[in-house]
Amino acid sequence: MKNFRHNGKVITRANAGAVVGGQPIVIGTKAGVATSAYGAGVEGEYAMAGVFSLASEAGLVQGDQVGWDNGASQVVDDVDVAKDFDLGYVTKSEVGGIVEVMINGQSS
Repeated sequence: MKNFRHNGKVITRANAGAVVGGQPIVIGTKAGVATSAYGAGVEGEYAMAGVFSLASEAGLVQGDQVGWDNGASQVVDDVDVAKDFDLGYVTKSEVGGIVEVMINGQSS
């Protein structure tokens, strides 16, 4: 197939602000996770699917729909007013401030 470019699990883009590796960001209407640290305006790779361990507020359980709070740099309940963007679903309940999240509802 001549028009196939790549599988789409990782995309390349230049983000307006600097990011650290593992940081979730919003790309259009979807969440992406930086695969490394990138400076502002520097092209980098962002995972668009998968399960990631991320800092979280307490009490999140498997199956919860969650979002990301940029100010607190953590996963929050989807109904939380501090949510900056939708992230995905909890696959492993919060323990010690860490939760596993399947971003964009896709594991791969």
